[in-house]
Amino acid sequence: MATGRSNESESVAKRKARAKKADSKSLKQSGDWFQRNKSLVTWALVIAFASTCIGFGAIFYVNQLNEAEKEKKSPDVQKVDKIGENVRYWKERVQEKPNDAVSLSNLAYAYQEGVFEILAKDSGSAMAPEDKTRLDEYSKSAEEYYRKALDVDRNYVFAATNLADIYLSTGKHKEALTVLKSLLKSQGKLENDGTPAVNLDDRDTLVLMEKLCDAYVKSGDNKNAIVIGEAVLKKDQGNYNVLYYLARAYFGQKDSEKSLGLLKDALEISQAKLGMVNDPVMKGNLVKLTVEILVLQGDIYVVKKDYRKAQGSFEVSKIYVTNVLNDKGMLKGIQERLNMLAPIIAKMKPEAEPSVKPGTAPSGAPASPGVMPSGAPASPDVMPSGVPPFSPGGSPGVKPGAVQGTPPAVPSEPMAPSLPKALPSPSR
Repeated sequence: MATGRSNESESVAKRKARAKKADSKSLKQSGDWFQRNKSLVTWALVIAFASTCIGFGAIFYVNQLNEAEKEKKSPDVQKVDKIGENVRYWKERVQEKPNDAVSLSNLAYAYQEGVFEILAKDSGSAMAPEDKTRLDEYSKSAEEYYRKALDVDRNYVFAATNLADIYLSTGKHKEALTVLKSLLKSQGKLENDGTPAVNLDDRDTLVLMEKLCDAYVKSGDNKNAIVIGEAVLKKDQGNYNVLYYLARAYFGQKDSEKSLGLLKDALEISQAKLGMVNDPVMKGNLVKLTVEILVLQGDIYVVKKDYRKAQGSFEVSKIYVTNVLNDKGMLKGIQERLNMLAPIIAKMKPEAEPSVKPGTAPSGAPASPGVMPSGAPASPDVMPSGVPPFSPGGSPGVKPGAVQGTPPAVPSEPMAPSLPKALPSPSR
């Protein structure tokens, strides 16, 4: 038995020795092969390294070409691309959560950004046919998804206010009133007769009431606009948008002096804020409001037959539109007013010292202006149709166009969330 174990141990030792010898021989052969083919191996490594570098270089070059191609696109095309990117992103979120009011609202807002971009570029009769088509498509899509969000949560203020903005910016004033009144009544904040049912203490209610005031003015219901607007001012005296809406409502009620006083306050407050704002969108909104205020002010002076002051208001508004906003539709309306005044002023006796020089603000108006809501009402039987409607800033989700230049020394500020690829969920 001991002999068997001894033979087995010897056999294992021999196998190990043979394996070791084979390994040694294999390594020697490998070394010999490497020595014989050293240059070939070196070249193979060099080629592999070069190929890797070329591959990375090609990727970098293609990326640079893509970036260059993007830069070649006009700003308008780039904006359309960005809107499409936002829409795709939020469509994916809606597919994941089809009954989520936040995702539905953000998808609607992605479409609404398209509305803002088009209205910021040109308005009214100056709008290109293709822009009108896109405006209609964006508006319908935004309306569809805001409505879906409200079907999920009928008290969702973000969706309601922005849906109202869509309606107001596209001339559907009665639809805007329906949305806003329905929400406020469902929350117990508006009586059936249209008067506020509670104290306007929370921000959401103030925003809704402000928007309701705007909708009443644009639908021609000046009486209710005054009721709502005065209620808002009791809680928020510095609300320049509501001051402007009230000025329009009182002008519609033929109270020119009250309207001029409100416009003076709105202009002073908006200009004081404009100097504190750095965001280009907010500045754009404030400058638009300033133009609207000055145009309405000029219209009132025309009714009062104070034509020189009217000319001064229109001249200043023209400076803002030409140098800052670059809106052809608005410029056309202002120029029509100036053309109408020119022959009237030409027949007037020259003043030793004109109270208002062209290009300067009339008395009671600061040297520059603030944001603009929808179109300044033309005075009865006097003013030509003109300045196109614009939604004012000041309510969540509103983002009209950005300033294209530096405004003349002025100052105000509306709220306007920007929409990155992943828009943060709005507060509910």
